[in-house]
Amino acid sequence: MGLATWTGDGDGWRWEDPDNWEYDQVPDEYDNVLIGGDAYVQVTEPGAESMSIQLDDDATLFIRSEGG
Repeated sequence: MGLATWTGDGDGWRWEDPDNWEYDQVPDEYDNVLIGGDAYVQVTEPGAESMSIQLDDDATLFIRSEGG
C-alpha cells in the first residue's frame, strides 16, 4: 500500500496519464490517492483503481460514463 499524489505535470487532467502522478505511475488498487489544490481530474477509461481517494482544497474528481 502506497500513497499516490496528483501533480498534474502531464496533461493536467486525465487520471490515466502517468505524468500527472508523483513518480510517474498511475495508482493501482493498493494505493491511497491524494488530489489537492484546484485540480480537476477526470477518469476517462475503465480500470482506474485505488484503495481510497482524498480530495483537498478545491480539487474535483469526475468519473465519466466510460470510466470505471
